[in-house]
Amino acid sequence: MTTTRACRAPTPPPVALLVTSDAALRQQITDLASDQHLTITTVPRGHDLRHAWSTSPLVLLGVDRLPACRHAGLPPRPGVIVVAGAAPPDPHTLRRDAEALGARHLAVLPAAWTWLADQLAHPLPPAQPGDRSAHPTRHRTRSPVAPSPTP
Repeated sequence: MTTTRACRAPTPPPVALLVTSDAALRQQITDLASDQHLTITTVPRGHDLRHAWSTSPLVLLGVDRLPACRHAGLPPRPGVIVVAGAAPPDPHTLRRDAEALGARHLAVLPAAWTWLADQLAHPLPPAQPGDRSAHPTRHRTRSPVAPSPTP
């Protein structure tokens, strides 16, 4: 597990968990967090993922890790945003996998940069283990997995 710290003053707790093996996507998101002086935790895979998944206020899940996280049996939870560096080639599979994990949005960067920055700046409190309804969705969407708005 790696924690990216954007400032040297007292480090605030991480506002999000980033799950991706895509180096370019990881760099884009850590740069975004750093620009806002926010801390995120990255867990590409492993045993730390299950604990971080259930305790992080927000989960940014790369499309590259979406199928593996679904097959690993991670429980659905509020506050999951699927992130991608380009439009995914198979939206039907993406939607099925994302819905199974509780995702409500797809943020395609760089178009969704401003929207994602706002989500990082205003995270929900961490979900309690086993509580799938702890936070009502704060975003209105027409479909369970909707593209994030573009600036």
